[in-house]
Amino acid sequence: MFDMTKIGLNIARLRKESGMTQMELADRLGISYQAVSSWERGSTMPDISKLPLLADSFGVSIDDILSGGRGADLVRKIVSGPVEETLQPGEVSAEEFQELAPLLPSKQADAVFGRTEQPSGLGELIAVAPFISEDVLGECALRAFGTVALSELVALAPFLDEKAVDELALRAYGTSGVSGMVALAPFMDRDRLDALARGIAADSGKEGVAAPAPPAAPSAPAEVHSPQPEDREETDGPKMGSHSSSFADPSR
Repeated sequence: MFDMTKIGLNIARLRKESGMTQMELADRLGISYQAVSSWERGSTMPDISKLPLLADSFGVSIDDILSGGRGADLVRKIVSGPVEETLQPGEVSAEEFQELAPLLPSKQADAVFGRTEQPSGLGELIAVAPFISEDVLGECALRAFGTVALSELVALAPFLDEKAVDELALRAYGTSGVSGMVALAPFMDRDRLDALARGIAADSGKEGVAAPAPPAAPSAPAEVHSPQPEDREETDGPKMGSHSSSFADPSR
């Protein structure tokens, strides 16, 4: 959707045509000259919030900077007013949002996400998780519970607030027992986790939840008895101790 190399060349050309140095443009935009240099090299793109001021500095439109196309059309709608009014529900595809998200402030990203078609899977949601607020992600995770594998939801846990993680863990415990919530435990609120553990212990009639027992140590091999000279006189042959071993086939 965005050709960063082409956009960088446009910014460099328009800056030179306007007679500005990178430092002068940076001062006008309130950013570092290194950011301007990064734009012009095509390494990064300007935040959407900077595009109107950048266009004004050059006396051009946002379309002139972004070279038109679908990306420019969406950006123009986003900067022209509240996205609840300028974008229709589902107007932005999941792939388009992945490109837009790094350019948006958090609140604006949440608003545009609300106008994005539903992700086809948690993979698409995880890809944009760093750019969406914890509240919005928590709502998505709770809606997805029961429709996807819990192991997939655990991948979202680092981006969720503790309240959402606690709720997911309680639901997992309700459907799968202790084993269902183990993977979420590291992300839970410590006090809530302790309270849940006490509740589980009370339900089971124990004072505490016992940790899994460590695997038993392997038994020592049977000692091989070497016959002494006097033994040989009394037997037809040497006595040999026997030792057998077995291997368990681990199963899940």
